[in-house]
Amino acid sequence: VQFDSPDYTVEEDNGTVTVCLNTSRGIAAAFMVDVVASVKPSSGNPASTADFVPATRTITFPISTTASRVCTSFEITDDTLALEGNEQFRVDFTAPDGIQ
Repeated sequence: VQFDSPDYTVEEDNGTVTVCLNTSRGIAAAFMVDVVASVKPSSGNPASTADFVPATRTITFPISTTASRVCTSFEITDDTLALEGNEQFRVDFTAPDGIQ
């Protein structure tokens, strides 16, 4: 299992950002993955909790005979700060044993 990208940059007025995970092959048994979005501390312009609320989403990969893609969304808060750059944050996932 892997993300389209582990790091995301989004314009604040977009309202949401969509995060997708992919499998490279079919799945014999459905499984769930927790996707955790958090402030990206290493960026030059990290999102603050006023811009983005760190959250966890649980997504389910269904049984499939081919590669799969599953997506979820996270909310971005449009605040009133002028001249603020794009929001940057990171996503990670936790999966059951044996899922990589």
